[in-house]
Amino acid sequence: MAGKGEPDKLDVGALSAEQQEKLRQFKIKTRIDNEKYLRSHPEVEILINDFLRLAVIIF
Repeated sequence: MAGKGEPDKLDVGALSAEQQEKLRQFKIKTRIDNEKYLRSHPEVEILINDFLRLAVIIF
């Protein structure tokens, strides 16, 4: 973990090659699952669009 005021730096050697591949596959699966969820729940897109519209107006 980075100290106060320091940006987080990746520790490439922290994971073995096998762990890195498992993490990569997990990230891919998570993104696919998230996309499937969002496509099956169009109301979420409406909520996000409304929030962003208000955020732009306010700020």
